[in-house]
Amino acid sequence: MSKNMKKRPSLLLEILLSCALLTAAVGPLIRKPIALYQMQMKVLKEVEKQRLADLTFAEVKMALLRHQIPWKKLPSKEKKQIVYPMPPATLNIPYCQAQPIQRRVIFKLRREKVGIQGDIVRLLDIEVQFEPFPAPKEEKPGVQYIYPAIVKKMSA
Repeated sequence: MSKNMKKRPSLLLEILLSCALLTAAVGPLIRKPIALYQMQMKVLKEVEKQRLADLTFAEVKMALLRHQIPWKKLPSKEKKQIVYPMPPATLNIPYCQAQPIQRRVIFKLRREKVGIQGDIVRLLDIEVQFEPFPAPKEEKPGVQYIYPAIVKKMSA
């Protein structure tokens, strides 16, 4: 009977050691896939932001073509930059809940030229920004979504 009593504590110690070894072996195996998943979700979010920036630029181009953005509201030689608010958009990432995101468009005048017939032609940089918006004087880190556009005002 004394032999059985002596074996029990060592059996418990063996079980505890095997659990500790199993935990130590499984930890690194689980950590890598979780880190990979997080990295993929981050890349997916950036790709979705690029898609939204392209869509926003297309919306702005259509608004310019339909004269929904008046010529007076575009940047000129006096005021070289105009901030144009846009309605919120939705980030649709697969297997995640859709997230609303604030966006805005900044029109920057690159060049202005008057044509022979009196037409005014402006070369604009259209920058799409998403929340959180950078401060005006802050150097812009990360990805920038800047699209060139040519607009023309016909003479009356």
